[in-house]
Amino acid sequence: WLAVIGIGLTVPGELGFGIIASSETDSTSAMIVSTFFGLATLVGSLGLILAGIGAIRTRVWTSWRRFTPLIVGAYYFVVLLPVFIAVEVGNLWAITGWNICFILLGLALLHHASTTVQETTEPSELDTKL
Repeated sequence: WLAVIGIGLTVPGELGFGIIASSETDSTSAMIVSTFFGLATLVGSLGLILAGIGAIRTRVWTSWRRFTPLIVGAYYFVVLLPVFIAVEVGNLWAITGWNICFILLGLALLHHASTTVQETTEPSELDTKL
């Protein structure tokens, strides 16, 4: 749930960035929105790391898919955060990489959902005997 709450809170953070787009970067409103968004991504990334550890341990997902939550969460700390600390404005390539990680997570979730639906819609032995 930590991942869902954290990533979910990035939505109002993004909306806040849209509202203050014309503000100075050192304005109070920009600082509030940036802090809110930063904390939301931090919480979401921690949650994704925990979910990733759970996905690896339970082995519910197979192959590369079971590593995707961990990769998305770790990417924030290993790549994105250091880039934002080193480069004042940020780096679009680092953000693009994080978004690619989210695409992979989405594909893993989609695959899991489709296999779960297939398992629940296949006729059971009892249905075939009737």
